[in-house]
Amino acid sequence: MVGILLISALLMIASAEISVDSHDVRPGGTAAFTISVSNTGETPLNPVKVIDTLPTGMSYVTDDRNPKGQSVGNEVIWDNIGPIEIGESTAIHLLTKIDQRSTGRLTNNVSVIGAPVPDGYEVTSFDEEYVDVGEPRSPKIMQNKEEIEIGDQKALANSNGMAANNVKIISRQ
Repeated sequence: MVGILLISALLMIASAEISVDSHDVRPGGTAAFTISVSNTGETPLNPVKVIDTLPTGMSYVTDDRNPKGQSVGNEVIWDNIGPIEIGESTAIHLLTKIDQRSTGRLTNNVSVIGAPVPDGYEVTSFDEEYVDVGEPRSPKIMQNKEEIEIGDQKALANSNGMAANNVKIISRQ
């Protein structure tokens, strides 16, 4: 007798992405991160644990989840942000503080561990985002409406929309 054995496997995928509001931060400033968690698999995920590992020089201030993340050492942990249904996403908005003595690049790492419903093997995802800590860069001056020559003096606006009066043009880049 010949039998046929059918094996069915469900695709289980949790996706973590982290972004930051600005890559340039001053010492003593704040950095706001958004952690996005998506279920792109074929089964709901519950529980879904998120662990954000902050670098030395960055500390947890708050987040927008209820309940809030638990700060343990350099980690912020949300034990369960699920359930996350098939095709759904959720986000955590995390505010951090930069130490006054910090400089250079600080990299924030996030990991997500999801358990498929019904019971199954855990699925994981990782991502990272950075901020550069230092003195602010000089604003770029933008002028598009008319040709200007080296030596001209103009009232222009910088890249933040602030007026810069009596600017002398010394070079073009």
